[in-house]
Amino acid sequence: MRVSLLLCSLLLVSCEPASRSRPPAPSPWAGGPGPAGWPAAAPVPAPSSGGASPCAPGRATLDRPDDSAEFQIKVFYVLPRDGSDRGLDTNGTIARSVSAFDRWLRSQTGGAGLRFDRCAGRLDVGFAVLAKSDSEIAARGAFVREEIQAGLSALGFHHPRKLYLAYYDGSSRLSCGGGAWPPTLVGHTAALYLRGAPPNARPCADNPLGASESQPGYLDFSALHEALHTLGYVGSCAPHHTQAGHVSDDPRDLMYAGAAAWTPELLDVGRDDYFAHGRPNCPDLARSAFLEPLPASPLVPSGW
Repeated sequence: MRVSLLLCSLLLVSCEPASRSRPPAPSPWAGGPGPAGWPAAAPVPAPSSGGASPCAPGRATLDRPDDSAEFQIKVFYVLPRDGSDRGLDTNGTIARSVSAFDRWLRSQTGGAGLRFDRCAGRLDVGFAVLAKSDSEIAARGAFVREEIQAGLSALGFHHPRKLYLAYYDGSSRLSCGGGAWPPTLVGHTAALYLRGAPPNARPCADNPLGASESQPGYLDFSALHEALHTLGYVGSCAPHHTQAGHVSDDPRDLMYAGAAAWTPELLDVGRDDYFAHGRPNCPDLARSAFLEPLPASPLVPSGW
């Protein structure tokens, strides 16, 4: 299945590639580096003195105390109002998915990875049920991601330093996932549509999720792909940029889109598009404020 952008909505999804290119967009990093322009960090809540630990395993409908006040990714298991609860937040499926793509990413970067919301070292996977039904959300077509983002925000999840990665156990008629692409489309939510049914493609549910803690599969790679889009990658300034946020040079690249089948196994082939390319005015994951260890002069996407 190919990963591309549905240009009519500016929503990054898995679908057939568009036939025309977009004009260059301004740098997503135009706001500049450094803490001066960042939202103030919220204090890390202290655990309660009595009762069970707030970090104990189990379902969490509220955000647990954070280990870090830095920019981070908060992972969610999300259902539509009438969705079937498979317990992916509590049975280890989502945790394995994140572990698999995180280990892969660190193997590609030489050790650096994305910072995730954790409580006492444990990945804090939240659980949310949206106010709308599956059919109501799917009817939004290219805007399923926006519906998920709005639904999470209505439930109180809109922390200025968190990107929300939603494993949405609902449907889409177009794709298996979506993400923002700042500055063209600013958003704090990336999503997988676990019951998506893209046209002329296998149902998304045919792909296993979180089958291994160390080897990512298609959906696990897709989760990372959409998260990077939402952080502003790939910038239109990249030499191999194509189709609004992707690269064209190698179908093995995590951020590839094109005529060939997507077979992700490499991060930024040639190190010239979105990781460690060394150009100060083009988005570079190696300098992201969401990276740990935190790089020198970390950058955040515009709109954050």
